[in-house]
Amino acid sequence: MHNKLTTWQAACIITGYGVGSGIMTLPYLVDRAGLLPSLAIMLAAFFFSYCMHMMLAEITLGSGKGIQVISVFRTYLFRGKHGNVFVVVLFALTTVVLITNLAAYVAGGAEIFIAAGLPPLAAQIAFYVIAAAVVFFGLKVLGVSEAASVSAIIVIVIILAVASLFNWHNPLPFGVVGQPNEILAFFGMSMFAFVAFFSVPQAVEGLDRDPVKVRRAILIGLGLNFLFVVVIVACSLGSSARITQLAMIGWSEG
Repeated sequence: MHNKLTTWQAACIITGYGVGSGIMTLPYLVDRAGLLPSLAIMLAAFFFSYCMHMMLAEITLGSGKGIQVISVFRTYLFRGKHGNVFVVVLFALTTVVLITNLAAYVAGGAEIFIAAGLPPLAAQIAFYVIAAAVVFFGLKVLGVSEAASVSAIIVIVIILAVASLFNWHNPLPFGVVGQPNEILAFFGMSMFAFVAFFSVPQAVEGLDRDPVKVRRAILIGLGLNFLFVVVIVACSLGSSARITQLAMIGWSEG
């Protein structure tokens, strides 16, 4: 029972995988693509992402206990004589992607400890040890930590949103319709904001393979990301001193 998750904890794992600094690029893209086209794109991106995550959940539910994303490809896609070769290539590419992403998180997180006076190398090691320890203690601890982290993010976003309402400087770009390349750029970043595929097998396992709970956790997890995007985009556009490529710069100035 120590690895069992509540629906909220599983949803927070999904949110934790999806939410990231990429959200801070969306206000700049919305300013160019237009608010109404961007809202339509966001709804479409949410729908397509939810369908894809549910497809992966359905495959995981029907594939046996403990299956991971790489195993899903082995079972359903890379079959036959040379299937293992493609699995190895996919595993290598996935490893490269995850290592580069983790390197960015370690470098960014270490800045907190560097500001507290630690040397850069010690700060990076300290941040990595703390982050890795959560995974080391198992799925339940991961769910508890993600629930705490997402709850903290919700509080921070609410505080920023309230502060933005008292410092509203700009009209929202309702009448703007961007060029096709600007709209496509926003669609790509919107889909990126919902990517949480590696969390689905964890949610399935932690929820004891209950399809109703899994479906609810995916909907809540992706729904929280959608709300974060909508609130951050609207508040950043409305209260920024200037619309910057990284929203937090102009938003904090405002």
